[in-house]
Amino acid sequence: MGKRVKSYIVFTSFAYRIVIYLLIPAALVAFCAWIGTYMGDMGLIFTVMLLALAEIISDSWLFGGLQARDAEKMDYLKSSGRGLSLVRNALGLDLFRKFLTALCTVAASYLLIRQVKGGLAGRPEPIMDFVSCGGPLQRIGLLAYLVLLAYCFSALGTFLSRYNSTIYGNLLLGYGAMALACLAGIFGPSFVKYPSNGIFLLDLLCLAVGIGVSVLTVRTAMKKVKGGFYDE
Repeated sequence: MGKRVKSYIVFTSFAYRIVIYLLIPAALVAFCAWIGTYMGDMGLIFTVMLLALAEIISDSWLFGGLQARDAEKMDYLKSSGRGLSLVRNALGLDLFRKFLTALCTVAASYLLIRQVKGGLAGRPEPIMDFVSCGGPLQRIGLLAYLVLLAYCFSALGTFLSRYNSTIYGNLLLGYGAMALACLAGIFGPSFVKYPSNGIFLLDLLCLAVGIGVSVLTVRTAMKKVKGGFYDE
């Protein structure tokens, strides 16, 4: 595991790790908790939306344009027999990091919103407090859905953004991911008539999509890397 982590760190700068690992999650939690003081649990939808946007844009500084036709070949990896495994480990660890970020950010936002909601504008309307209206297991199921939703849109947006090498293209993808995440976050629970145990069906669906997108992301990127790795 230590070697895999080192493989990932090779591709990241110190500034990147500070911004992506600490500053962005902390800023999202603080902002969405502030939203939560007015809108209750609806602040979590903003967490999912903004996290997807941040992940898609930030990938421009890591593996941006990796799958584009005009992408630069990683010829320097040929100097090591572990070049391909280095990239594969980094791609996998980046997706795992995205999942951990989604888990920690959504969980922290929820815990903080529970403490502050209603503090500035009175008690939110029941529709705004949509997480808390369920039982303990149903709340866990809905929070899991939001975590998986954030990850799915982050991973899918990242996969698509790597076909583009411009920050403007990633911005457009990010805005699209935000809009879709918002719709899925609001209407998904309504579709299964939350609070109900139907929320766990959404969890399974998002889990399946997340795994599928993760496998596709790594395989597609590795196919591109291998194409430039071997001399023809």
